[in-house]
Amino acid sequence: MLTTLEKTTDGQLFFSIPIMFGMLTIYDKFVPWFLGNQFLFVNRLIPFFSVLIVVVPLGMAISRQYLIPVGKVKQYNISVILGAVISILTNVILLPQIGIYGSVCANILAESFVLFSRISSLYRYTRFRFNYQHIIKYVFSAFVMCFVTRMLTANYSPTLITNIIQATIGSIIYLGLTLALKCNLFFYLWKSKK
Repeated sequence: MLTTLEKTTDGQLFFSIPIMFGMLTIYDKFVPWFLGNQFLFVNRLIPFFSVLIVVVPLGMAISRQYLIPVGKVKQYNISVILGAVISILTNVILLPQIGIYGSVCANILAESFVLFSRISSLYRYTRFRFNYQHIIKYVFSAFVMCFVTRMLTANYSPTLITNIIQATIGSIIYLGLTLALKCNLFFYLWKSKK
């Protein structure tokens, strides 16, 4: 079970980290044509919310593949309840002070707490460990992807075609870098089938 969890979380991070950075790459060219100019304020929120692309699925994977199958429903329920309490309290405190940013902070704090409580439970009771080498390589590759793609498309107008170009450039950079750094999931799967 733990070996499967290690593989699935590593595979999940291989995708979710570049998707998070991908959102940071395209958001200002995406919102105007997709949502319209009246929603341009969303551009200020997406960079904060993008972290949840990694945090939420990772927490769900740990709960569905470890906590619930081994009967640690109590730890699962406690993390959910405490996450909800943190969300409510931080919303009550921050919403009147900083408006929608308070809600963003509350959401990120609550989801991060849920994830870290599940990771701590996993680390405490098992020998499970994340592959930190791979995570660093994924983050580095995704950051370079984001930086280079934004530089190359900085003067492009916000259209669907621009987003397709950004996604294509970004995918090539990310897959190329992870291949060079020997942490490319597709290459690993292809190699294992030979």
